[in-house]
Amino acid sequence: MLSIPAVKAEKIEKNAIGVRLGISNFNEKDFLSYELFGRYGLPWYWEVGRNKNWNIQTMLSYSLGGLTQSDDTGFLATSGPVISFSNVPTGLIFDAGGGIAFLSKERVGKHNFGGNFQFTLHAGVSYKVYKNLAVGYRFFHISDAGINNGKGLNRHLIELSYRF
Repeated sequence: MLSIPAVKAEKIEKNAIGVRLGISNFNEKDFLSYELFGRYGLPWYWEVGRNKNWNIQTMLSYSLGGLTQSDDTGFLATSGPVISFSNVPTGLIFDAGGGIAFLSKERVGKHNFGGNFQFTLHAGVSYKVYKNLAVGYRFFHISDAGINNGKGLNRHLIELSYRF
């Protein structure tokens, strides 16, 4: 018989903070990006697996940073929900999420985003390398979803984080 694990609810608390650096294109290095990010664990999570060594957790992520093309830089702020799948014994985490973003400029360098408000989608993997320190990779998409005929942007980011 198939059983559904019980949802556990706890208080909202810090999950991780860190820095991300990235490029938009492996070949051309069109955009450089840098940001500070954080995640708060939301109160719902599930322990799954034979030994309950996998956690599925809901989180809220946020970031503040910049996008640079040529000599032009725009401020970028993002926020949105995330769901993560973590293997407790190994420190491996897979996560994905989406949300909203604010760009200080509609145009950065030659790139027209189509507006200041954007939508985001992202997925990543991180691994705890020492105590609470983790390294990871994240694929991050930002666009106006065709609302203002702006051009979207895909970013490849490496991250260094401290997990609480």
